[in-house]
Amino acid sequence: MQFRCHNMGDEWMQHINWNTVKRKHSHMMRKGFALTILCLVLMVQSFCAFAQEEELFSVNLFNRIYLGEISEEIPEAYLDQLTELRETISEYEPNLDGLSPVDYQNLPLQYFVPSDQYEEDLLIFGKVFGKQLIGPCMILKQSDGRKVFASFGEDGRINGKIRTVFPDGRFYSESTLNGLRYGYLYENDAAGKRTGKKWYFQGTLVDDWNTAAISVTYDDLTANENGFLLKPVIIDGIVKTVFCTDDRIGYLIEDDDGHVYLTWYPDKEKRLFFIAEAPILEEGEQVHLCGCYSGLEDYGKLTTLPVFDGWKITSGRVSSGVTNENVLREISKWIKEKQDEEVDDREEKLPSFVMVSAVADNKEMDNLHLADTYVETVYHPTEYWNRSKEIIGEVICQTEDLQKLVVETDEGDLFIVICKEEILEQLEGRRVRYKGKLYGTGRLPFLDHQSGLSGYLFLPEIRLKKYKEYALK
Repeated sequence: MQFRCHNMGDEWMQHINWNTVKRKHSHMMRKGFALTILCLVLMVQSFCAFAQEEELFSVNLFNRIYLGEISEEIPEAYLDQLTELRETISEYEPNLDGLSPVDYQNLPLQYFVPSDQYEEDLLIFGKVFGKQLIGPCMILKQSDGRKVFASFGEDGRINGKIRTVFPDGRFYSESTLNGLRYGYLYENDAAGKRTGKKWYFQGTLVDDWNTAAISVTYDDLTANENGFLLKPVIIDGIVKTVFCTDDRIGYLIEDDDGHVYLTWYPDKEKRLFFIAEAPILEEGEQVHLCGCYSGLEDYGKLTTLPVFDGWKITSGRVSSGVTNENVLREISKWIKEKQDEEVDDREEKLPSFVMVSAVADNKEMDNLHLADTYVETVYHPTEYWNRSKEIIGEVICQTEDLQKLVVETDEGDLFIVICKEEILEQLEGRRVRYKGKLYGTGRLPFLDHQSGLSGYLFLPEIRLKKYKEYALK
């Protein structure tokens, strides 16, 4: 149903007998009366526009709402482009109350045209149930002919895998959750060969974050905290301190002028949309990073965290201190002593950032051709996320979390294996073949009494899928 608003302004003016308006009325009163009439006309027009908008169909496309018209009468010019979509639809089974697979297949294919208020020249083809698109769809970008194949979930947002196909055969593949892109965008040529990988941060490509990043002085950040919130900012400096919590790594970065910044590296799946395209950083490294500014953070509160002097990753058994069964107790005692020493009621607040990307000295890598070495796996956990991994080794210690074991391989490399607590007794003290998926980088507190060196061991984590006892040498 379409609402039409007739322009009634002229008709209203015809019914006004201006001859009855006496000349003694002031010019100001006539002007005020005309303005009143104008306001009434605008109110009627606004009401009609609102009523018309209420009847428009809405589509949530990557968490942006588009209003427009939906129709079953698909123009003949587009019918030949819908073959692949029809094939995908034929295999789709909805998981929505009140909509059986048979009923879904019987729904007509429709197409959505955004209203003129949007610059994008999009057409969306799919099936409608209730007041939303549901199941497989094809988004056609008319200006360049690209086709985006995706699927609308029960909540009306795009979820799952997305494939973008260009007229020359090139295609992209990516993933979405709750309408937001995450992880990698994979670029492929027409033959299916991978030609590039780009990382998403909070649904936006990291390349776009880096391009938009601005250089801001320390004084500007501290003096105008709200003016830069959530904006991408460039920081250049040296890593002064590394510290960790359960699900993120923190760095204190000092610039050339001696100003200190705090940046967080969230590297676990619970922060799926905030995983930075950055290597694990170490104390003393020169770093160029882009961070999303989150305001000023009280530095005094950070003294409650286990702050260490940092640690240099090496392969092989790092130190006998790792296997010391009392190492965690020793470190807890050491942390308490350090905290007591550092209580000085500091009130300094530091500019704080969530890390988006970082480039460090001697940490370059080719994300299209992974070296698959132990060191690269440790330093670049996001590049190896969810990759299959198999190791053979022996448990040498257990972390505070009873579901995590530290395993040393025959090559002398250390891994954290995440497993179910009930199988721990079957694994301890035995040489076992472990198979699972890489799950980022875990942290193991470390203290070497002989050298006095303390810090964190950054070890690759494997989420165990299956294991088998391996013959001892």
